[in-house]
Amino acid sequence: MYKLLLVDDEPDILNGMARSIPWERWGFSVTGQASDGLEALALIKKDPPNVVLSDIRMPHMDGIGLMEELNRNYPDIKVIILSGYNDFEYLKVAIKNQVVEYLLKPTDLDEFEATFLKIKEQLDKEKEQEKEVEDLKKEAREAKDLQYGRILNELLHGVAFDDRYKILKDGLGLSFHNFVIAVLDIHKEKQGKISGTEELSRQRNMLGYCNIRETGYKAYFFEDFSGQVTSVIEVSKDIEWKDAMLKYFQELQSEIFDLYGVELSVGISDVCRQVSSISRGYDQAKRCVRQKIFLGNLSIVLYPDLEYYGKDLYDISFFELEKIMCYLTRQDMDGVREEIHRVLSQFKDKMVRDYSYIDRIALEALYQISRWSLQNYQIRLEELMEKSDYHYKDIDYIISLKDKEEFLIIVLKFLAEEIAGYQESGKITNNLVQTVKDYVDKEYCSNGISLDSVAEHVKKNSAYLSKRFKRETGYNFSDYITQKRMEKSKELLMDPALKIYHIAELTGYADVSNFIKVFRKYYGVSPNEYRNMHTGYIL
Repeated sequence: MYKLLLVDDEPDILNGMARSIPWERWGFSVTGQASDGLEALALIKKDPPNVVLSDIRMPHMDGIGLMEELNRNYPDIKVIILSGYNDFEYLKVAIKNQVVEYLLKPTDLDEFEATFLKIKEQLDKEKEQEKEVEDLKKEAREAKDLQYGRILNELLHGVAFDDRYKILKDGLGLSFHNFVIAVLDIHKEKQGKISGTEELSRQRNMLGYCNIRETGYKAYFFEDFSGQVTSVIEVSKDIEWKDAMLKYFQELQSEIFDLYGVELSVGISDVCRQVSSISRGYDQAKRCVRQKIFLGNLSIVLYPDLEYYGKDLYDISFFELEKIMCYLTRQDMDGVREEIHRVLSQFKDKMVRDYSYIDRIALEALYQISRWSLQNYQIRLEELMEKSDYHYKDIDYIISLKDKEEFLIIVLKFLAEEIAGYQESGKITNNLVQTVKDYVDKEYCSNGISLDSVAEHVKKNSAYLSKRFKRETGYNFSDYITQKRMEKSKELLMDPALKIYHIAELTGYADVSNFIKVFRKYYGVSPNEYRNMHTGYIL
């Protein structure tokens, strides 16, 4: 709908036009009514309409004065003059002031309709043209942004800069003589809350917002090759730049949260004095933004403020692995959790330059515990983790300190449960496997025998029983059944009166073809060939 303002000093005419004419059917909505030109201008200042329909003769400011004022200050507004005076002078003034229509009272409904449908067509066309122009401008801006972003990414990664500096200086107005690099990490929604396309669109919108903010600083925001928002910001030599940047990004964090509902972590480099320092600054900013692991999703970290954990590593209390192993042996997960928390909590609310240090000490602990579990319980921690789709290197991709702690606890819980099963098996006498073998020796000729049926018979978990059987006998449960059946079939083949299909049934095979296939694989010959070789009969 296009907005329409009605202006007439006669209330009955004004209200009659507003209520009795089907404006909405023609694509218009009456958004205001005024009794003279001055009142109309006040309404226009608050909410400019697309079209003004005005009388000529009015007090205070007449239609002539109103159209002249609109021509000077609101040239895009379409003006329609409605007058009961067929005065040539009025017509000349109307033409001079770009009035689109001059209607004489009384005007019938058909003439109103024809006039406003014609104006709507003009407005539609202008709107389409404006959109085309805006689309072209947007494409041009995006093309420039892509060019600037590509050049800046090349500079971030140390590509030669001499031939690119002038493009950035002229296009962005940045001198690159006193600037910092900032990397913004957007706290991602939990999986399922927002699609990848929506997330990308939101990040692009935020990027655009960052570049149009009025802050008093020369700054340019773009996406780096890893998809993070990165910025180059000029800082003044005359101010305390750290305080200024802290305030700048605190305000940005607040605005982004209000607009998009997401949290930003920010890493800010030391001051760079020349464009060739941009790569170094980028590396510093990335190190800083990774401190969100320890400080949370709204952290702002400046490189000069980083504490260094390197030569002073002896101040860190490491995992007491013997204590963890003791807890695992007793299935004391509270003790395991307490020990892991004790070590990792040392990093809470701290900053470290080597942010991967925590991953290294955690992985070293897992490796040593893995060697211990293999040596003492024949349990491979890697295999346990893979069953639940966990891997050692997963810890590198876990962002928060709390989640890293939980990762270690979950993995060690898997191990504690497996150790419990091993210990339980140690309490079972060797009679368990012998009981299973005795039962199989008795029932192997039954077509219904299986690992599950045997496990149910001995009241044990089938997975545990399978592992226990393999550990003590050296072969799989199914291989043992096959062995017993093949040995029995050789014995039965010595009786020339037995048909092959009958022997298959007697050894637990419902399908004779399957029996022949297994026999051939086991002995290298078919049952008939075996019988012929040992008895001379072919049946």
